[in-house]
Amino acid sequence: MQNAITQVGRIQQIVLMKRFKRNELKAKTHHIHESVS
Repeated sequence: MQNAITQVGRIQQIVLMKRFKRNELKAKTHHIHESVS
């Protein structure tokens, strides 16, 4: 049971990291567009 909980936690961490990286990427591209225009 504990193993299943840690697996879920790990998956949630991966999802959060992916979301965070995607948002960071969006912010960077947005910043680039702002400086270009």
